[in-house]
Amino acid sequence: MSILNDFEKVKELAPGVRFKNAEHILFFGDNVIKTKSERDTYRKAFFYTLGILPLTRTHIDSLYDFEGNCPKLDGFNEAWQVSSTMKLCRLAMNLYNGFHQKGASWNDLENDKDGSFTPYELFATPDAFYMLEAVKVRYPDYVKAD
Repeated sequence: MSILNDFEKVKELAPGVRFKNAEHILFFGDNVIKTKSERDTYRKAFFYTLGILPLTRTHIDSLYDFEGNCPKLDGFNEAWQVSSTMKLCRLAMNLYNGFHQKGASWNDLENDKDGSFTPYELFATPDAFYMLEAVKVRYPDYVKAD
């Protein structure tokens, strides 16, 4: 059973932000409430981003340490990862704490050999719209409509 079943209440945690589907809304709300992050734009953006795809939702326990209340970098390098989930994970970590890497994998911090960390590559996905919505979650004061 979900912590929050009221979509409108969950949407109040990220006003004006659009969600991909009901599962995305519930994942976001459950994890924001579970981590007591209602006022934490860093974690809200992290959970919003990882909630976009079913695969990252399914593997959230390998991506986030709920006891320590922090991301698990080891989970970002696991065998279940595919290109679309890696893009979400890279964006989620960058929005969470500005983390970026130069390497082609989470273990290679020296070189961005495949260009996977540039916006050109990162946003080349059908989920780019929702990835940009994650930026709104992280920076609500800067992306308000006039």
